[in-house]
Amino acid sequence: MTKKSLMISVCFIFMLLIGLQIAGFQYLTIYIAEEYEMSGSEIGLISSIQFIPMFAVPLFFGNVLDRYSKKILSAICALFYAAGSLFIILIHSVISLVLGIFVIAVGASVSPAMILVLLTEMMPEKSRQFSSLSEVFYSLGNVVSPLALSVLVTAGMNWRGLYYFVSVLSLVIGVILLFSRTGSTEELRQAKDKKKFRFGISLVLLIGYALLYNMIEVGFMNYCSSYFTSLFNDSYGAGISISLVGFAMVISKLISTGFKWNKGSVIMICSGLSACSSLLMILFPGKISSLVWCALFGLLTGPVWPTLMSYGIELYPDNPGRASTLIMLGGGIGGIIVGPLMGTVSDISGIAWSYLVPCLAAAIGAIVMIILKISLKKGIKAE
Repeated sequence: MTKKSLMISVCFIFMLLIGLQIAGFQYLTIYIAEEYEMSGSEIGLISSIQFIPMFAVPLFFGNVLDRYSKKILSAICALFYAAGSLFIILIHSVISLVLGIFVIAVGASVSPAMILVLLTEMMPEKSRQFSSLSEVFYSLGNVVSPLALSVLVTAGMNWRGLYYFVSVLSLVIGVILLFSRTGSTEELRQAKDKKKFRFGISLVLLIGYALLYNMIEVGFMNYCSSYFTSLFNDSYGAGISISLVGFAMVISKLISTGFKWNKGSVIMICSGLSACSSLLMILFPGKISSLVWCALFGLLTGPVWPTLMSYGIELYPDNPGRASTLIMLGGGIGGIIVGPLMGTVSDISGIAWSYLVPCLAAAIGAIVMIILKISLKKGIKAE
């Protein structure tokens, strides 16, 4: 294995780790709440702590992201994962739990963007393929983690077992990234040539679309369980629907690695069509049919996020780290607001009609991409 191949493999494993930790924490919240005797609102508040660094890091440290080696920054992010996990493992208290989750979230706030930029700088001609593959590994982590933990915890493993695994793997990843020299000379050369960052209309539209996209994906998936339970009293469907979306997204992300189409067009078409899958959840609900709509949704939305991140790097090649993290910031905002919004619609009109929110977000997202394509044709980007 060459040094470059090792680096690429480590980046993909890091994305797998990110997915494992995020989905694993979501699965383990019930066990954490039980150990510390927390209410639902208290565990929800702790979960929301993860979003704070997502806003703070890009806003206050955005300039740093394009000045220094992406390899070193990615290594530091991995070490944040290790440090946060150690807080959770070694000190059994609510304060250490909160601190550990916060420290991990600091690493998670920029690591996906840094990994993608690092992969792109190593092989610029494979930006789209690397973007899709990195998201494939992230999605695999999302799928594998809950399944593995459900078996292990049932067999008697303490919930902190996840963080033992995360601490060891993240430490290994961090050490490899720190001591590997692949790409560092190129990165230093590029850092000297960086142009002043200019916050233009195209980036505003990309951030706006990221906000809408997380309303689409997070909204659709978070309400799958309630949808099947409330409408059909189907606990099996509630469980399988989320996994079905995840597997379908993995398949479509793999397929999208071979796409040669314009990135803006891919996002626009997938977004417009995904609105139809949400609409089908409203108009034609059923135990079997709704599972079909879930699979359709996963297939249609899978390529969108990796293509969006790759598009941002393509449009802002002189400041890829800053652009990528700001796009992620937009996605974080969408992820926060969609829950209360869908909950309100559900209370007023029923659980099925809550899917009107991701439906409208997808339709508006397609319009946003049309506006972006028009602005780029007119030569408007960073001005």
